[in-house]
Amino acid sequence: MKKSFLSRFLVTATGLLLPAFSSLAQNHSVPVLAVEYPPFTSIDMENNGIAFRLLREKLQNCSTQVEPLIVPPARAHTWIQDNNWCASFYPPLAGDVSTNFYRLSDGEVIIGLARIRKQGHFSLNDRQLTTGKSVAVLRPSSKGEIHQQLIMRGLKLVYIESLNQGFSLLQLGRVDFVMADKVSAALAEKTNPGLNLQLAAEPLLHTPVGIYLNPGCPQYERLHACLKQ
Repeated sequence: MKKSFLSRFLVTATGLLLPAFSSLAQNHSVPVLAVEYPPFTSIDMENNGIAFRLLREKLQNCSTQVEPLIVPPARAHTWIQDNNWCASFYPPLAGDVSTNFYRLSDGEVIIGLARIRKQGHFSLNDRQLTTGKSVAVLRPSSKGEIHQQLIMRGLKLVYIESLNQGFSLLQLGRVDFVMADKVSAALAEKTNPGLNLQLAAEPLLHTPVGIYLNPGCPQYERLHACLKQ
């Protein structure tokens, strides 16, 4: 859905973040941090993507409006570390802050590596396929366990600000792989003519679709009551 969201303003005016949170709280709206990761979270998709749609459905009986704040990954992590957030689809690093997680769906997102389709089996266990190659990954504030997995496989990390950027680099031949999931890969093929992807047989990560809440947020108790149902 192509709208002018509050997130477009906040991305260029981070100094107004805390006043914005205060105003949203008074109006029973909740700012939700996310990064551009279609089809799950996106400024330009209907309902802002699958994850935002599921969240709105969960909150529909709680008189709460969702305000997407879609920002680059490193900025999302900085806001979480600085405790300037209420809810986030972007995962905090383990041990960084105190959070509660709420599943929005029974399904899981399976994340792995995607490449331009070639003949033959694509296995991450074949070091000849990965050693010295490059992989596009969303830019983190600091390397986590999944990044170490990639480095151990001999891959060079190329940081990107959005998944679409990663698929563009892959299609242009500037990276060898993109870290993505099956649903996002299928959308990329649909929206990028000529892009034909192949996913590795072995996944890197299984993650549920859900939302993180900051217990220090003024709206925490109301959101907790709605989301735990």
